[in-house]
Amino acid sequence: MSTNPGEFRQCRKCARETYDPIENCRKCGGELLGEDRIRSVGSLNYALGTLLAVIMGLTFAGILFLAVFIMEPPKLNSVMKIDPVSRDLSIFAGLVFTGGIFSAGWYIRRAGRRQQETARLEARDMTIFMAIIGASLAAVTILMALAGE
Repeated sequence: MSTNPGEFRQCRKCARETYDPIENCRKCGGELLGEDRIRSVGSLNYALGTLLAVIMGLTFAGILFLAVFIMEPPKLNSVMKIDPVSRDLSIFAGLVFTGGIFSAGWYIRRAGRRQQETARLEARDMTIFMAIIGASLAAVTILMALAGE
């Protein structure tokens, strides 16, 4: 990492910006990233977010397909005894989970694109990403408890 005077760097931990020729943040001691590294991280976030969104989108479509065409009550009840309400809540929980993870992937994809364009880190991006995942997990937990699974 170069420490040329006047080169923009931003702290990985606290997102503090500096043009000083130092290697570690004066506020928190975290590593300072230059514009090239921030753009590389943005490219990685974009790629991983896209992959996550595609996988979860396909999973969402698969759950819908199963719910509509395969898990019809007469067919399902002949194979296994399951309460229709529990079945529907379980399907809805799967849709909520995959939808939530899809949303998180889409958000981190957009954050990666912004990092590529601006070469700036946003400290709140990971917080929002984790909040989306946490909210979808909490909703699924409640739905599965209601379903009795």
